[in-house]
Amino acid sequence: MPESRSNPADTRTIRLAVIIIPAQSINPDPDPIFYIVGGPGGSATIASDWFPIFDQLNLKRDIVFLDPRGAGFSDPCLFMRQGGSTIGAFVSQNRAYFAGQGIDVAAYNTTEIAQDYEAARVALGYGQINIFASSYGTFVAQEILRRFPSSLRSAVLEGNLPATDSFIPGVIAHEKHGIDALLTDVQRDSAARQAFPQFRERFYSLIQKLNASPVKLRLRTFDTNRLKGVKIDGSEFLSTVSEMLQRTDTMRLIPLMVQQLERGDYGSLVSTFFAPSEDLNIENPFGMYLSVLGTDFASPGYVSATSRAIKRVHDPVLQKTDGPGILQVAELASAWGVPYDPGTTRTLPQSNVPTLLLNGMMDAQTPVTGGATVAASLSNATNLVYPRCGHAVGLDKGPAMDAAMAFIENPAQRPAFHPGSLRRQHFYLTFLPGARSRGPSDWRRHLVDLPVLRAFQSQD
Repeated sequence: MPESRSNPADTRTIRLAVIIIPAQSINPDPDPIFYIVGGPGGSATIASDWFPIFDQLNLKRDIVFLDPRGAGFSDPCLFMRQGGSTIGAFVSQNRAYFAGQGIDVAAYNTTEIAQDYEAARVALGYGQINIFASSYGTFVAQEILRRFPSSLRSAVLEGNLPATDSFIPGVIAHEKHGIDALLTDVQRDSAARQAFPQFRERFYSLIQKLNASPVKLRLRTFDTNRLKGVKIDGSEFLSTVSEMLQRTDTMRLIPLMVQQLERGDYGSLVSTFFAPSEDLNIENPFGMYLSVLGTDFASPGYVSATSRAIKRVHDPVLQKTDGPGILQVAELASAWGVPYDPGTTRTLPQSNVPTLLLNGMMDAQTPVTGGATVAASLSNATNLVYPRCGHAVGLDKGPAMDAAMAFIENPAQRPAFHPGSLRRQHFYLTFLPGARSRGPSDWRRHLVDLPVLRAFQSQD
């Protein structure tokens, strides 16, 4: 791909990593699925074998996993290579490093990424395609819907970030919504209410306790099984809870995990869900992250807007715990030095492409109203909101995945809303059925996106 389409004089090219999984059918449908990964900075190729929906879609269609420019195995990948004790030093040293490699960091943005997907479609010889987008990928998908509607047969967008959202300023508000939805649901569930009395108060008390006295452990990494030091403070706890809220099968373990932390039991759920990783950096190259933020979101006054948004969230514990880190990300994006030039990306698209928008009531990373906001500008859209689902809605087995499958099979027919077992009683696990029982060991491999602070902290 050309590195900078906005600068025809720049003849530098970059390479994008792609995996194509051919359809299993001997008579496949001609329209493939393109997965548009989140982040900014997620790797679609790494995620290519994680989600059950792609196993099912692959029965009849090719699945195309393309790493966005600057991320994953695409070349270059904008890893941060230099440290810095201040924001200014951190930015200047890393900008100098990338400039020394001949990289124009201003070319790594949503407008270019959307055009990359269209260029890849043409280069790979496909006609119309279906797109399946997650998290920040839904922001990219809205630009594709705007620019290249004739290339699309259908679009599924899950965990929606509307084009009008300012991203970082909304982080704490979205986090609070997801956590409040969880705490309210635990209170509604009779078995959970009995097993975890006064859970809301205990949840917030635990955050304050961890802020005052972080727990320091040595745990085995989930990807290499090596021992590594872990510090569980309030921010680490909230990032982990936000990750667990992505999936139905892990959110049901949150109350029990909180109880174990309270009791100082670090041997089962705690050791599973707080296990560190060795490979977070390849999924979240922070240089690409900051270039997208700087170009598409960090308008003049971005830091002040973030500060005001944090103060508007009436939750002093969340403000104190995560507010400083979120504000620092806004400061980094503003200091990164790429021109703020969002083009058309910050306006909602007008399109008649059949589109399905999936949202989870316990999404702690994007607004639960995001799908409705996007759908309002689309003439052929269906918006569904599922209880007891989070940021990764529709990727794992369940009613949201069933709706996505039915929609891609026949986009002309709106899929029915069936919450199914998501409304079942005794949803939350109140005890471990065996002394050696553990949480799902590969749970982090099924995340669609890291919370903002996790992406930031993974650079350490």
